[in-house]
Amino acid sequence: MHWKATTILICIYGILKEFRPATPFLTPYLISSYKNLTLDEVYGQIFPFWTYSYMIFLVPIFFLTDILRYKPVVVLEGACLCCTWALLVWGEGVRQMQLMQICFGLASASEIAYYSYMYAIVDEKNYRRVTSYIRSAALVGKLFAFALAQFLVSTETGSYLLLNQISLGAVCIVFFIALALPRVPSPRVRQEVQEELVSEQESQHGQQGLTRGEVERRKLDRGVRNYLITTFKNFQIYKENMVVLKWSVWWALASCGIFQIYNYIQALWLEMQPDPSNVENGLTEFMNTLTGTYVEDFISRMLWIFQSRECSARQEISFAW
Repeated sequence: MHWKATTILICIYGILKEFRPATPFLTPYLISSYKNLTLDEVYGQIFPFWTYSYMIFLVPIFFLTDILRYKPVVVLEGACLCCTWALLVWGEGVRQMQLMQICFGLASASEIAYYSYMYAIVDEKNYRRVTSYIRSAALVGKLFAFALAQFLVSTETGSYLLLNQISLGAVCIVFFIALALPRVPSPRVRQEVQEELVSEQESQHGQQGLTRGEVERRKLDRGVRNYLITTFKNFQIYKENMVVLKWSVWWALASCGIFQIYNYIQALWLEMQPDPSNVENGLTEFMNTLTGTYVEDFISRMLWIFQSRECSARQEISFAW
């Protein structure tokens, strides 16, 4: 499949993945007559499961994404989102809602595959274009979801249950799109190493009389060792480039803060909006996402202008000398 067709497919995946109108009204839904949970149960016994499951799954998913070549982890994210909203629609009680949060934690950890999948498909010269496409797709999905959610709630044409049913339909489509994505081929260098190992082990088999099982075991051990060495070398970038290290640290800290705010902000909104017939969570999320999009675009343009002027100034200085 051509990389442009794959880009379109992954963007559709991103739009539908974030098209979850139930998200802004999750807490009101859980404490409503549909689930009959208390606020203490939601924030004391249910939501913490997402935090800890996300933390536990994140590291193994990080390594599995590279080992399995992205697509299986993307499929896993789609499957976990389906399980999450199936439990929200049909599940009952604290235990099933805790399981729902564990599934969502695994889906959140698997999101890394969505943002890195295209980098393994396209050439490096197209990285910026692809990055803008996949991030824009996620933002578009959120904006449409939040707008639809607020419209249905404000006009009383849809219930909280309907929002979750729409979300379930969207993530089910996402799962099938993930299955249709092309597999990411192994890097050429890694293939050459594997071929080298095969020939080497075949030679050893002929010379030393090793069994086929022993050859396969040694080949696997050698492959794992080479993968760990390569991964360790990739971490050397933090030693060589402190900017990348600082960016990574700030990104991690900001992400932790954002996740905790999103996880518990709806309790504050409940206190600020005591009238259940006038809940504007969707509007708040919509404006938040829209404002963030404009600010991000403005900063990106300013950085581009600054870099262009800096480059022009350097050229003028070099010509003057």
